[in-house]
Amino acid sequence: MGLCFSADNGDNNKRRPAVIMSRSGHLVDEKKGLPDRVSTTVIFESLNKSPLEQHYTLSKDRQPLGQGNQGSVKLATSVLDRKEVAVKTLDVGMFSSALARTCAANEVTCLKRMDHPNIVRMLDAFYDKSKAKVHIVMERLNGPRMTRLLATQMPQDPTAAAQLRHKLVLQLVDAVAYMHSKGVIYRDLHPENTMVSIDDITRYTLKIIDFGSALPLERSKRLGEQVPQLGSSLFQAPEVEEYQTYGQQADMWGVGVFAYLILTGDMPFSHNIHGIYQALRGEYYPLDDRFGNDARDFIAKLINVKPRKRMNASQCRLHRFLRSHGEEGLVRSLSSRTLADPTAATKRLTAFDSIDAQVTLTRKCVDELAMLSSEQFAVIRQWLNMVSEINAHSMGMCTFGELLDALEANGHTDIARSLKAFHETMLEERGLSNAAKSSTLSAESVLFRTDDLMLATEKRRRNQQQQ
Repeated sequence: MGLCFSADNGDNNKRRPAVIMSRSGHLVDEKKGLPDRVSTTVIFESLNKSPLEQHYTLSKDRQPLGQGNQGSVKLATSVLDRKEVAVKTLDVGMFSSALARTCAANEVTCLKRMDHPNIVRMLDAFYDKSKAKVHIVMERLNGPRMTRLLATQMPQDPTAAAQLRHKLVLQLVDAVAYMHSKGVIYRDLHPENTMVSIDDITRYTLKIIDFGSALPLERSKRLGEQVPQLGSSLFQAPEVEEYQTYGQQADMWGVGVFAYLILTGDMPFSHNIHGIYQALRGEYYPLDDRFGNDARDFIAKLINVKPRKRMNASQCRLHRFLRSHGEEGLVRSLSSRTLADPTAATKRLTAFDSIDAQVTLTRKCVDELAMLSSEQFAVIRQWLNMVSEINAHSMGMCTFGELLDALEANGHTDIARSLKAFHETMLEERGLSNAAKSSTLSAESVLFRTDDLMLATEKRRRNQQQQ
């Protein structure tokens, strides 16, 4: 298959925003040069300080509803009306890093600004000063993750499925446009961070659910370093990957990649290091002949390596492809028999499962690495940093195979064997063994950003020590 190159179609954003962002997550006012520091304590003290238990009863089920970027999410029931809610708990104590406190403060600040049907709704937020915990109470969503919906739960009728794909892209764009209008950059657009609420079987509503990496964008603020998402970097804009300053346009790259995934059922880049290089060069697999010029133009104006050339969220909403006649064209194209082809369906399922498998494997690696002592962990970290610096792929990355090598070389063969067995079993259970053999999920192809893997492990180790 050939590759498309992001076209130079004129400057969609002629004015460079006054607020830009460094790779570390610091906001910089170009006019002033030096940003201010935000006080997380002030934010925490503004939250509800009555005991969470007076208002909500946490489920006794130890299995959480989910694991966000910065904390776990559990089911709870309102004492007042017995409605189910989701409660995300964040540790902000003295043993937590400044990073963790800043993440929690940012998440609460951003969610307070949100009131949109395609963004999870925060109902309340509590600060338990004695236990140094922040509890974020959100609406309880009933529905699958986006990847599950696209892979296995789409309507059987081709026309209905095509209409739903168009609707999901439109809802995604609306949500991001709203966030940007409220001075928030999300930074982590990814299928794992979206769910689809299903009401009355036919009503599908996309919901962006995890604001653990989001940042408010006031010019006077300087926000601490945050941890980007773990696993695949293919949703990250090239300027983020290359440690350049960035702003809201980085989200629009993610919108483009996500929209491509929703529409085609596959990623625009390879699921390996070659895909990273494709993204950095602005190359992607072209939409096939089923898609018209409007769809092609829509994707091309988002997956563009130059931030100023990308559509912003407002421009995106006005694009011909997202208007009513664009839906009609998409229905005609996606209702073709090619989408009903069993081979194509299997390919889509494999693509979505590959994304899920990467996240699952990352979490397992964090669990195992957290069992090491401080000294042992420091050695592994140093080893992986050295590997990511000297290897050809560089960019602060290491492969799953390199992690296994580091563990074995430093005497942790038991952990290496455990991870290797988990990897093989996971692929067999998901029916992805062939994908692994074809390098999609092989040990040499699965990539981690080394710093993110290490920071997540440090956080897990601190949580275990406190328990």
